[in-house]
This record gives sequence, C-alpha cells and structure tokens, in this order.
Amino acid sequence: MIISFLLNGKEVTINTEPERRSLDLLRDEFGLLAAKGRCYKGICGKCTILLNGETALSCLLPAFALKGNTVTTLEGIAKTREYADIIRSFEETGYRPCHACESGKIITIYSLLEQKPAPTKEEIVEALKGIPCTCGDYKTLIESITLAAGYIRRRKRARKR
Repeated sequence: MIISFLLNGKEVTINTEPERRSLDLLRDEFGLLAAKGRCYKGICGKCTILLNGETALSCLLPAFALKGNTVTTLEGIAKTREYADIIRSFEETGYRPCHACESGKIITIYSLLEQKPAPTKEEIVEALKGIPCTCGDYKTLIESITLAAGYIRRRKRARKR
C-alpha cells in the first residue's frame, strides 16, 4: 500500500504493508529511533508519538492509519523551544527520566502543554498515567512540568508584545 503523510513537517510517501506497526515503520524506514518498542501491547507508553497533535501508541497503530495524517516524533519536536524548556526544567529540578521512557514522557508532556498551558497536578498525573515507568519520583516530575509550563507561557507572552 502506498501511504503518504506528513512526518515531522516533511511530506513522505512509502510503500508498505498496511498492517505493519507504525513503530516499526518509523524506526526501520525513517531511522527515527526515539520511540521504542517494549511491550507491544500499548501498556508501557515508550512508543508514544503525536498523530495530528494527539498522543498515540505507535506499537498499536497500523501503518495505514498514518495515511493523510500528521505524525510527529521526538526527533520532530527536539528542535523546538518547548522541547528546550522541558529539558531545562528537568535539569533545574533534578528530574532524570530513564532512557527507556524519556521519549514517551517528553512527547506526552509536550502534547499536554500544547493543550493545557497551565495544567493542574491532576491533569499532569492523568496525562502521564499511560507511561507507568517509575524511574523518577512523580513529585519532581510534576514540579518539572509546572516549571516548563511557566517558561513556555512567559516566552509566548513576550512574543505577543
């Protein structure tokens, strides 16, 4: 099946099996390795990507579902100011995600902050419940996200002036 979609801001077309996992397609055909396969059941969240701006588990997403849509991976947001703000907040609070869950958490945080510029603690916990990794404490993670949200809001307000 010929599938065309927008991948990290670039129009791509590929011939692949329609039922192929999007995770495998992104990793094997496009070299985008940030999303990781671990459980292949949609439980761990390590394969999280954005599909039309919403988080999606690429291990459960068949390739045909990408057709005509917009896909964003961690590699696609890594050049944004928002990504830099998230990483900066991790560093300042001392939050250290493990290598396995880092991509899924950052993509999820990015999406959350796009949708809710000032999320509550409850909204943060709800957004991250799909990534059950216990590599760091939730209190510091919530502090990091709140800090990143503040950086992003201040920068956006400054641009409007």
